[in-house]
Amino acid sequence: MTTGNTLTNGAVLAELRISQWNAKLIDKSVADRVAREYRAGEHAGKYHKDLMAGSSFHAKIKKYAQGIRNYHIEHTIPWTDRGPRLCTLAVLPEYKATMTAMIQQLEVMIEEFLYDTTSPNFYETQKRLANQATVALGELYREADYPTLERVRTLYKVSLSFDPVPQAGDFRIDAVQGDLEFLRSQHAEAMDSRVRQVQEDIWGRLHKRLDMVRQKVVDMDKYYEAQANNEKLPRVLLQDDYLDTLRDMCGLLGKLNVTGDAKLDQARQDLLRTFEGVDNDDLKEDAGCRQQVAKQLEQINNDYFC
Repeated sequence: MTTGNTLTNGAVLAELRISQWNAKLIDKSVADRVAREYRAGEHAGKYHKDLMAGSSFHAKIKKYAQGIRNYHIEHTIPWTDRGPRLCTLAVLPEYKATMTAMIQQLEVMIEEFLYDTTSPNFYETQKRLANQATVALGELYREADYPTLERVRTLYKVSLSFDPVPQAGDFRIDAVQGDLEFLRSQHAEAMDSRVRQVQEDIWGRLHKRLDMVRQKVVDMDKYYEAQANNEKLPRVLLQDDYLDTLRDMCGLLGKLNVTGDAKLDQARQDLLRTFEGVDNDDLKEDAGCRQQVAKQLEQINNDYFC
């Protein structure tokens, strides 16, 4: 089975689309006033006004939507410059369940934002939001800046769709033989390029995390050595879930390895084994443990990335 067919049979294309009202507006009158005050040119600067200043709901929606995008990116692999991303079948069940739950929660948050729960109608909601903005914006508030709630509702959209990975050379069109062969060849080359991109993305994630962990362990060793010598260095924090997150990442990379790259699998297994039986307290309290871990991480880097 070719690598292209492995992708076709072992993954799907997942496309996430989220659009939302950004609640930003360039206030030209403020920019003109500042330009006059400071004797600046007409295009010296812009003033971006936050129409939802004072509303925590809008900020929470924006933050939660970004969390959905981050999860989508973390659990999928680039396929095209924009649009759908590759989701392996090993990841798909957990990915689909988590994304569905997160999207449903986002939709609930949007409804709570657009409707006043004490009086669920457009007029009351618009009046409530306008009152919040009036307080926060002061003299910058202008009612004419705000779209209707019906318009705002159309700006909030979220969808997740899945499509099969196209098979290399699968052109079901009527074309002269020469053109058809050209299209098949071009598509096969594009598929090979995307396969390389998939592998490079996974290797890149592993290398990035390895570098971060190596630096963390080295910094910790320097910090605790300085403490022992009554010297001062910036404190190095190690989150309680740091090693659990590392192990989860290694597990995820195994599921994303749809091409079955044996070297990649060996590299992530080596990283996992480095922290086998090691916990946060070991890294904080045991200099010998830190130095042994640092040595093994350096060896992994030399084996796979040098």
